Amino acid sequence: LRTKHQARKLAKQLTEAGIPSVDLHGNLSQPARDRNLAAFTALFVLASASGLLMRDRMIRSLDSEALAAAKRENALAYAYLDFVMPGDWAVRDGNMYKGEVAVTFAMNTLAEIGAMIDAKLTIFQGDVRIATNVVGEDGSVLVGTQAAENVSAAVLGRGETYGGRAMVVGEPYQAFYRPLY
Repeated sequence: LRTKHQARKLAKQLTEAGIPSVDLHGNLSQPARDRNLAAFTALFVLASASGLLMRDRMIRSLDSEALAAAKRENALAYAYLDFVMPGDWAVRDGNMYKGEVAVTFAMNTLAEIGAMIDAKLTIFQGDVRIATNVVGEDGSVLVGTQAAENVSAAVLGRGETYGGRAMVVGEPYQAFYRPLY
């Protein structure tokens, strides 16, 4: 703005439109400048606080959507796995089976499902990862690693599903786990 009149006019228009504003220009008295600067600072602090609240709401909304996506991916993966490996889950002679197939032989199937739905998939026996498409930095498949404690407590300890944030081999994920048997 080029003039104090334009600054004053804009501040008035914004205020009338419901956007609190003040005019700051060199032709104000020092007390008026101090008052308007204090009002501007208060508005800035209020806007910053509103921004933080919006950020928090956005994060909660994104977490909620990520959890919903994890549940959908889990359901799709489970249905596909049930289709290609029919039968019940069981542990026989210390090995986990899905129908007649030892789960440790399901690595290719998990990789196919993971590629289709762009997801990380793992089958645990107890709290130990026995089949997965999760790979380490060196490219090796990370079988033999353990489930996060909060996941183990919910799924193994209480027999509940777990949906939320989980550390997967040191990386945070939005995850969904369910008991298999």
